[in-house]
Amino acid sequence: PCLTKPEGDIVANTITSSLDTCENVFSGFICPARCSPDLQESGILVCSNGQWTGSFACAGEGAPPCLRPNGTFPAAGLSRNLIVGVADLEVTDYGDCGYLSPKGAVCEPVCSAGVGVGRLECGVYGQWVLSDDVACVDPETVHP
Repeated sequence: PCLTKPEGDIVANTITSSLDTCENVFSGFICPARCSPDLQESGILVCSNGQWTGSFACAGEGAPPCLRPNGTFPAAGLSRNLIVGVADLEVTDYGDCGYLSPKGAVCEPVCSAGVGVGRLECGVYGQWVLSDDVACVDPETVHP
């Protein structure tokens, strides 16, 4: 568990009161940190084995994060599938891909049904850039 609120560089430029619920919390708890009004949040701040870790940052207006796709992109492949999220391409403790992903994050699609293939990159102005092969496919075609 994390017994104290996050402090130091990882929470620079945050609204202090947004950290009030982030003490005496279980491992895996995601702190709902918020940035000062003129800055944008990206990444996450998570309690991991008593330490605050993650890719959380407050950035200036020139680097807005990409919001998690929530049914906003129709995907090729299986009918009526939508990309409803993003995940890190490699298994890491806590990566950049999530509800708010920083500019430059390269993620894989999470589909409402089927398996996501291809890549999405968080580009300029907080817009996702999709590779040509982004699709939701039948799991049997990926892992027969």
